[in-house]
Amino acid sequence: LAELDGIEKALEQLRQKQVRAQEELRPLEEQFTKTSDELTDLRKTLLAANSSHGAAGRVYEFLGVKQQRDRELERFRKAHAAAGAVREAETSRSAIRISETYLKKLRSLEVEVSKAGSRLESAATKLEFQFADTKGVRFNGGPLPLENPVVLTDVAVVEIPSRGSMRILPGGDTLADRRNESERAKSDLSDGLSASGVSSVADADEQFRLKQEACRSLKSHREMLSLLAPEGIAELEEAVRSLEARVTGLAEGLDLATLPDLKDADIRRREAVSEVQRINAKLRDAEHDLEQSRLRRDDARNFLTTTIGEFRNASGTLDRNSDALK
Repeated sequence: LAELDGIEKALEQLRQKQVRAQEELRPLEEQFTKTSDELTDLRKTLLAANSSHGAAGRVYEFLGVKQQRDRELERFRKAHAAAGAVREAETSRSAIRISETYLKKLRSLEVEVSKAGSRLESAATKLEFQFADTKGVRFNGGPLPLENPVVLTDVAVVEIPSRGSMRILPGGDTLADRRNESERAKSDLSDGLSASGVSSVADADEQFRLKQEACRSLKSHREMLSLLAPEGIAELEEAVRSLEARVTGLAEGLDLATLPDLKDADIRRREAVSEVQRINAKLRDAEHDLEQSRLRRDDARNFLTTTIGEFRNASGTLDRNSDALK
């Protein structure tokens, strides 16, 4: 009987222990459920934040690629214009046949013509005439020349009506040689001008100036083209096409009418990254809290299970002893 009393007391203590274990387990279960729900909500929030980050990143990438496309397109346009200018300068330079060497030759021929003319003129005869009435007076079959005196380097005939005529024979052999020399110099100069495609030495000077100008322009445009498209026009054009394709692809699904500028898009992208990082940090903390809550809950569950087992054992012992006493 005394043993039964001891078992009943122990059983009561175990009942109270079980009640306390249940009371301790209940808030732990509630806390675990709450923490688990919070973790689920955080995961949903993270999913939304990642989606926002992806959208902001796509807008930023679109604007960045578009800006790069615009820069490269402008560079291509300028390079294309420079290439056209190079072709024009090359055409202009090639169209002018005169060279520096040939220009010097033409100048030398012109000097020879001048010298030959001067030598011819120095040996020529000057005819000065004065008539009270020039009516009917003929000079070499035509009217009197306007210049007076007239420089004669060849035979000249002056006809005077009712008076007869005068035949002037200037210079002789020396003059003839000088005249031939002058004619050869003029002929050589004329051949040289014809071969160069110019009408005069002054024209040759102007053509050579234009050629030098075309050469300078060609050099300038080539340097500009080299700066604008060092990789080559074709490669630059291909790069522009590639960027255009990327812009088209990134633009799909975007409301192009409401897009921010690149600076604002970068700010939004950074904010989205910070938000994802913040939620990830909270998610890690929540996962840690959930694990700790699970451990405390499992310990409480195990304690309750153990207490229930002890209570059942004690209750069975009490029942057996009661039967034995009866």
